[in-house]
Amino acid sequence: MTITVDFEDLGDETRMRMTQTNFADAEARDLHNQGWSSSMISLERHLDPIA
Repeated sequence: MTITVDFEDLGDETRMRMTQTNFADAEARDLHNQGWSSSMISLERHLDPIA
């Protein structure tokens, strides 16, 4: 499994793009997607409590 994280400077903001590849199967991909989505929502709330 490979995870790549890229950051893009947007002036007052930064875009983070994460790509994960080489899953064992579609089920593993979907479970990882759910986990990462939940983690990113928590991170956003931590960094910007107004969001």
